[in-house]
Amino acid sequence: MSEIFGWSFNWCEECEECGVEFWFKVTSRDGYRKYCGRPCWLKNHNTPERNAKVGRESAAKISSTRLARSTSKWYRKVRGRHEHRTVMEKHLGRKLGPNEIVHHDDEDKRNNDLSNLILTTRPEHARHHFSKGGTL
Repeated sequence: MSEIFGWSFNWCEECEECGVEFWFKVTSRDGYRKYCGRPCWLKNHNTPERNAKVGRESAAKISSTRLARSTSKWYRKVRGRHEHRTVMEKHLGRKLGPNEIVHHDDEDKRNNDLSNLILTTRPEHARHHFSKGGTL
């Protein structure tokens, strides 16, 4: 048993990542430790494959949560972009400009069928919504 800065440590190990000797107190929760700290643990565990897997799982969980809401106010996204805009861009064969709006004719934000999408400018889009007495 060793005492450092008033703390009692009863086990000494060599970090598997950096090779530094470190002391720690063994508890039932900890058991045996292989790394001197979180940075060394992350170097060993955060592989590109693991990061990709965690990212896919997180994206799927977020997407399924949003789509599960019956009164969802969210537009579906594909690789960080609104799906209705990417559908219109594929149809036109070009990127949409910042002043171009893709309007959902039936006003269902989840219905991204090309027959339901109308390309308008910002002023036309505002006129369309306000003429019905609604809001954007």
